[in-house]
Amino acid sequence: MSSYPRLLRDAPEILRIAKSLLSAGPAVFFKDAMPVGLQFKNLSKFIRMYFGAHLPVYGSADITNVCNLKCRHCYWWKNRGRSGELDAAQWSRIIDDVFLKNDVLNVALTGGEPMTRPEIIRLFSKKMPGRFSIVTNGTLGLERIKGLSTYYVSIDGTEKIHNRIRGLDIYSKVKRNVGDYGDLVTLNMTLNAINCGCIEQVVDEWHGIASYVNFQFHTPFDKRDPLWIPFGPKRDAAIEKIGRMKEKYPGFFLNTDRQLENLRSGAWTKKCPSWAFISLDSSGKVKKPCCIGGGDKKPICKRCGICETSGFYSGIYQFDTEWIDIYNSFFRSK
Repeated sequence: MSSYPRLLRDAPEILRIAKSLLSAGPAVFFKDAMPVGLQFKNLSKFIRMYFGAHLPVYGSADITNVCNLKCRHCYWWKNRGRSGELDAAQWSRIIDDVFLKNDVLNVALTGGEPMTRPEIIRLFSKKMPGRFSIVTNGTLGLERIKGLSTYYVSIDGTEKIHNRIRGLDIYSKVKRNVGDYGDLVTLNMTLNAINCGCIEQVVDEWHGIASYVNFQFHTPFDKRDPLWIPFGPKRDAAIEKIGRMKEKYPGFFLNTDRQLENLRSGAWTKKCPSWAFISLDSSGKVKKPCCIGGGDKKPICKRCGICETSGFYSGIYQFDTEWIDIYNSFFRSK
């Protein structure tokens, strides 16, 4: 089927996004100015994806196989491999041969707890400045790292609920670490059957401390997983709460309205853009089907609640201009 009817239909939105991108320049994508050649490569990549090309855009790397917590809902413990960790020389080759070769925009350093591998973080700082972020539980402190895009700090609710899920009394320490850092921090909250009732309290408490907040839904590996919030009234109520808080605190959320609507059901997963993400485990192997896979147990894709893939779906397949506007604002703030 020809793409021209779609091009004509969406012409006003294309012009609007083009204007947004041009007004922001390279800072739309990176903290530091992007080389002109790479900037055009990535603009070309997004245009080609709009017309159906499947190209890698983002990456994630489990730079460690160790974590200092054992959270009740965490996928990592379900698929933790027994293989050892790569050393700096091995990760250096992967950066060159995988992430840089594919012009990946940003790599999320994950684990385990990535702050236990400072030598690998320094390596990404040197080889991919402005193009890496760190997903952390926030217990080990937030250091100022040259070229870091942002910290994503995981929070699971109010103090009582967070500590219940995380298994340790750590909430106040994490909150203090974020406050002491004083730079760009994005709060990540995975909604599940335990914490979905405290959305407003979390947003009220963290607004003014964190720079942004991002919500996603727990993705089950078992159909009987009691933490999964089924599609229906309970999930709808959580999404409506997020919507109200977005109105209360404009500019604080990375979730778009279309993304949230998609998360009301699993329909979007039939066309999941997992192809846009290169996700590697601690041994450097590609994780399938996505960043939370890679082991013997597989996530139930049609019940997925991951914010990155659902957001990318709304941006590419639904031409969600709010998605562009939010990330325009996000990278301008750094």
